[in-house]
Parts: sequence; structure tokens; C-alpha cells
Amino acid sequence: MSLNSYESTLLAAFFTSILFGFYISTALRCSLIIWGRYKAKGSVHPYLLVTHIALVFLVTTRCIAVLIRAMLPSVHQTYTIRNTWSWDTLFVDSLWMIALLVSDAFVCFRAYVVWARNIYIQIFPIILLIANVVFMCLRLIMEANSKLAIQDELKYIRRLQVVTMGFMIATVVLNVFNTSMIAYRIWSVRRRTASSRTLPQDMLSNLVSLLVESAAIYTVVLVVDIILLGLGKILFLVFNDIQTPLIGIVFSSIIISVTQGSAFGDTSGGGGGTSGDHVTWPRTSQGRGHIPTEINMHTIVTTQKDPIQSPIAPDFGKTTYSDSSPEPYGRDYIDLGGKPDIDDV
Repeated sequence: MSLNSYESTLLAAFFTSILFGFYISTALRCSLIIWGRYKAKGSVHPYLLVTHIALVFLVTTRCIAVLIRAMLPSVHQTYTIRNTWSWDTLFVDSLWMIALLVSDAFVCFRAYVVWARNIYIQIFPIILLIANVVFMCLRLIMEANSKLAIQDELKYIRRLQVVTMGFMIATVVLNVFNTSMIAYRIWSVRRRTASSRTLPQDMLSNLVSLLVESAAIYTVVLVVDIILLGLGKILFLVFNDIQTPLIGIVFSSIIISVTQGSAFGDTSGGGGGTSGDHVTWPRTSQGRGHIPTEINMHTIVTTQKDPIQSPIAPDFGKTTYSDSSPEPYGRDYIDLGGKPDIDDV
């Protein structure tokens, strides 16, 4: 049985509530990590902070508005969705499009950092981002045209659908391009440095990390959304409403990884980031932090002790020899002060 408009709205509100619950915990954790970073280092990357604050406002406001709009038809006993040109629909849709633009800008910045701050690979995505701003303005103007909607509803819906399709296509192309660039960069660098890793890899963890850092899950939802829109399925409303909390979850997780320094191409440092080729791996010794791969490959760790010792002899000189046995000192020998052990630095 196919869904009608109001049933789709209720289903969208249901999934939005679930995702919003996950986003609240993610946003709180992100805020605590950013605050901890600020107390420890005295600074936080301003773009990460601004993006986090913008997402908190946009996601929270829109999710609450979606829930209220889903309850109003039941209160008024109309059981129909609100008109697309009503002020509350315009407000909710504007929050949705602004959240998409914030996520588009963030994924552009993420790809820019991962590719060692090469601005040339972001020329095409930036053009699409500017086009999306134009599409957003056109869509809001078209959606608010109540006069055309009353006179010719079919023409109104057709024009609105064309502008919405243009906005979604530009968003999907931008995200597919940047997601592919980020995923390829991370995969290629990790593949080149796989032989230098001191610990075995967990393929599942690497796959999850790759999906999160490249925002691939969010891109898949965008593709499904645009397919449903093109087919004219009312289920488009469901995927439309869940995009905003999903944006909050995905990009807050990326901000957490970057702030903690565990993301590829750490950008949490005071003024910017490091090259995407700088990858760190954990050391086997406990409590020693991380060593850059390029340094770790040239460090020789000496673990064998070679003290210079001599037997006890009362009448003649001391004969020295090298003892490389597991026991550093024998029962009948005296250490004459060999070289200090070479420890790992």
C-alpha cells in the first residue's frame, strides 16, 4: 500500500526523532571534546567551532519544527500536510537547505585539507557550492509564490520540482566528487604506509573510519533522495526530513575525530593542518604517545644489554670480555661500568 502525504510526514517525524536522539549525544560529546581541547591547548580551529555551533542550531531547530508540524494536523483534525507556501513550511525548508550548504562547505574544506591544501582540486566543488546558493534562493522565492500556486497548482509544483531537482543534483555531484577524493586519498596513503605499521590492522575498523571521514553514508542518502524525487515518490519527504539530523551526526563525528587528532590529515592544531601524507601509528610501548611513521622507520631500538665484565682475579690485570647472555650479571662477575643502554627516543 502506498503512503499518502500525511503518513509520510508521520514516518519522517518518527525517524527524525530517532536520529535526533543520536545527534544529541554526538553533539554533547563533540562539545565536551572541543572544550577539553580549548582548555588543554588554549585554542580550537575556528572553522570547526563555527560549523559545530551552526549544526547545533540548524539540526535542533529543524527537528523540533518537523515534530511540531507533524502534530498540528492531528490537533486540528485535518490530517493533511501543510501548504508548501505557508510560513512554517518555508521556515523548515530553509533550515534544511542551509544545513545542506553548511555540510557542502565542510566537505569541501575537508577534501582541501586531506589533499594537502591543494586549492585547485576544489575549484569545481566551489562552483557547485555557489550554484547551490543560487538554487536555494530561487527555490525559496518559487515556493513562496502562493499566487501561482492558487491559480495553477500543477505549474507551481512543476517549477518547484525543477528547482529542487537542480539543487539536489548540484549537492549530490559535489558530495560524490569530494567523498570520492577523500576516500581515495585516505585509502592510497594507508596502502603506501601499510608495510611500516607496527601493529596489525583491523579491516572493519578501517572501513568504518573511511566511511565516516569521507561522509559516504550521507552521500548515499542524498543519492536515494534524488532518485525518489525523480520518480515522484512521496517517500521523498521521509529522506528529506532525515537528512538534517544525519548531517549533524556525520559531520559532528568528523569534527570529533579531527579535534582528537585521530582523523586523517589532522586539522585541529592551532592554525591549520598537516599534510595528508603525515600518518601516525601507535607505539607498542605503553604510555609513549605516537611516533610519526617517517621517524619510526629510521629509529633503531636496542634491547640487548652488553655489559663489559671481568672475573675476580687477585694477582693480575682484569681481562674483559662481552657477555650477551640473557642474564645481565653473573654470580661471579663484577660490572666494570659498561655503556648505558640505548633506549628508544
